Amino acid sequence: MVFNQTREPNVYVDPGVESITIGTNTMHMQKLRDGIQKLIQVLKSRYAAFTNDNIVLNGVPDQVKDDLTNTTRGYSLASEEPFYKKRHGVFFYLVEHYNLAMVDNAGRVAWNIPGIKELLRRSLRVWEPLYQLLYITTHISCRGTQFVDHKVSNSDRHRNLFMQGSEMFLLTGYSKTTGITDRDSCTPGFVPKDVAFWVLEMLAGGLRTAEAILAGVVYGAEAEHVYRT
Repeated sequence: MVFNQTREPNVYVDPGVESITIGTNTMHMQKLRDGIQKLIQVLKSRYAAFTNDNIVLNGVPDQVKDDLTNTTRGYSLASEEPFYKKRHGVFFYLVEHYNLAMVDNAGRVAWNIPGIKELLRRSLRVWEPLYQLLYITTHISCRGTQFVDHKVSNSDRHRNLFMQGSEMFLLTGYSKTTGITDRDSCTPGFVPKDVAFWVLEMLAGGLRTAEAILAGVVYGAEAEHVYRT
């Protein structure tokens, strides 16, 4: 009987949804909105500085082709047009702009290994605000370790990032009930339009492909695989 007693609510939502109180801590919604906009501006400025304002996409297309049933290893929405043909544009730009390689008279490529390592460290700084935005805005209930293990393309298991039309969402599977129902439960987390644009720009616009190739040059095939998935 003791365990069946009703507990007093620990969460209070303001009637006007201006604030949410959990225990003794209160989150004001306007401060949250302002913080999200500041993160977007930080992301935009870092990306512009990194690529010299070389933005590939004009916005989120009205229709993005993405085969949700395709389980082929390596497949993602970036495998479809108009992204696939453009996948190496950012790579060529970064190699030239940051002097990451040179070709000798015999046609052999010599890579600037210290330069590539420094560029990869800088690119991580560009991704940081986007990771925070995705974790905050998609409302997915998961631990940080689960979040960083999300897949953007198929590998040993199916990817988590999908698009239907112009709507982007992360699909997280929960397997605790699989043994009972024989089916996995999935929770979609829809990505706001402004954040979805930057995810699409950085993943399908060519930056991630460039990072994967360069990571493979300095750290090997396993590192390239991690970047691609």
